[in-house]
Amino acid sequence: MITVIASETGGTLDSLLAENLAVACRRAGRRVLLVDAAPEQACRAWARARAATHLRPLPDVLGLRGMGFGERLAREIERDSTTRHDDVLVGAGSCDSPECRSALVAAQVALVPIAAADADPAHHYRLIARLNAARMFNPDLRVLFAAVTDDGKLADADLARMRAYAREVMGGRLAQTVLPAAILRGAAAAAGACACDTDGARAALDALCEEAFGGRRSHHQARHQPRCGEGQTV
Repeated sequence: MITVIASETGGTLDSLLAENLAVACRRAGRRVLLVDAAPEQACRAWARARAATHLRPLPDVLGLRGMGFGERLAREIERDSTTRHDDVLVGAGSCDSPECRSALVAAQVALVPIAAADADPAHHYRLIARLNAARMFNPDLRVLFAAVTDDGKLADADLARMRAYAREVMGGRLAQTVLPAAILRGAAAAAGACACDTDGARAALDALCEEAFGGRRSHHQARHQPRCGEGQTV
């Protein structure tokens, strides 16, 4: 399965989420390749630090961006379909980047972390437009928004606003899992570490991994138990 982690502007949280999902998948026994397509190449730096500090599990990480990204990603995916990886995660950064547009055309899932304050179509419509454009080229793309709060909890008013925002995207929905941003960022302070290594966030990240890679539960069903755990472009 090919999953793209993207947001309106890119940033640290996108990379942290990609790293944590890669570790969660690896711990679950899935063979995963994390493709770092963001300008900062933070996932590659994290993987080098993780290897140097002997933290495990250690997913495969490939830096891939720039001219011809779509064709090179397609070749990598085709090679992996008959070799060693069950899942390909693409840390794509900004939704407006050429890498993100190409990755969305190839993906089965787009996973989009978003804060409640940003769930406003009037001020954050670029992301909605990009995802809708991607689904025109790739109608089977499943778009899953993941709420991000400091403490991993979501108030009813914010839940309603975020669900309405997700519905602006064709086939989009809000995950039942809520990401604890403070834990994600705090765990990253240690070289090569991630929140998925700690008991505080492991269950939540495992839950999000399950949703993204085949879970069928709705946010409404668990609203009182928030958890977090080629070449063609659009």
